[in-house]
Amino acid sequence: MLDSPSTAKFPWKLNSVALDDGTYRVANYVDAQNTFGVTERMNYECTIKVIDADNFQCESYCSFL
Repeated sequence: MLDSPSTAKFPWKLNSVALDDGTYRVANYVDAQNTFGVTERMNYECTIKVIDADNFQCESYCSFL
């Protein structure tokens, strides 16, 4: 959904809330350039499920707020 995903920069700290059974609701932001080359901050929220230490599954599409 980003105009230029290769410019995306995510914060080191991840804001998440544990729901149940290894599922987390993540709400954070990403800084990325738009089509004009201007960096914009976009807030997003999604739900993920941890499968193991190296794998996770998206339970919902990320929605930009």
